[in-house]
Amino acid sequence: MTLNDLKVREADLFKTYQSQFIEYGIALRDIREMCDNYSLPRLSEEVLIDTVARMYAEKEEKFYDLTKNEKHLMHIKAASELFKKEFATFTEVFDLVYNKNLQYTFEEANLLLKKSDMYKKIKPQTLIEVLEFIKLKFEEEVK
Repeated sequence: MTLNDLKVREADLFKTYQSQFIEYGIALRDIREMCDNYSLPRLSEEVLIDTVARMYAEKEEKFYDLTKNEKHLMHIKAASELFKKEFATFTEVFDLVYNKNLQYTFEEANLLLKKSDMYKKIKPQTLIEVLEFIKLKFEEEVK
């Protein structure tokens, strides 16, 4: 799901005029706005939405624990439907970006990975860890 898909789904939920679906729409709107304001490194929109939806669900869970308001449970359910189930492993990302002659920056690796089928499964933190590992590998070879 992309941010545009999320926006369309949000609008459709608001059009139902049913309180439960409106609460789902509110959750999707909040998640979309959080995605727009997300300042950490990002790759695909799908992984960004997953990351933000998980943060949102945690926040809503804390609100529910404090207030016991059922609306927060609906927000958690809406957010949980956006969770991805599968992500690329460190090894898979390493295999995609490792080149014994080159070290990529995050932005360069992002451009390279966009061509891959795995792109929508790669967490930014995994890519950062892979790039740091490759950097260490290069430093060891220089010694």
